[in-house]
Amino acid sequence: MGFIIELYKYEEEPDISEVTIPEGVTCISSEAFANCSTLTSISIPNTVEEIESCAFENCTSLTNIIIPDSVRTIWSAVFSGCSSLTFVHLPEGIGSIMHSTFRDCVSLRSVTIPDSVTEVETDAFENCPSLKEIILGKNSHFVISKSSLWTKDMQNKILELSM
Repeated sequence: MGFIIELYKYEEEPDISEVTIPEGVTCISSEAFANCSTLTSISIPNTVEEIESCAFENCTSLTNIIIPDSVRTIWSAVFSGCSSLTFVHLPEGIGSIMHSTFRDCVSLRSVTIPDSVTEVETDAFENCPSLKEIILGKNSHFVISKSSLWTKDMQNKILELSM
């Protein structure tokens, strides 16, 4: 059984730029790295299954992140305010993209949404003016039409892409 990570290490080391989460960790706790403005890179092992709310909120120097396939749950506002974040690859197995997950990620240009995602809450990508590309799988529950992300039945527009 893993343990829950509750790292506030950046308070002790305010200039931390890289973090490697140890193998065996199963959960990155709420606000674990929140407001760590110097964090540019984080390595997440395949043992992590859950990333709680606001875990990386306002990590303004974080540029990209690859979330391992072991992660099944990403709670709300996890990357909110990550103003340098440009690319995110979400793993197969995630069921939904919750509210404010990418709010104020003003540099975010590309997101990969796996087929397992069945819900994208309408404000998940609020204030992401640079978002130009959403990569969907061939069995996605969504479609892209007229520069917007829609539910597959075209009944609900989720977000408009910047062009």
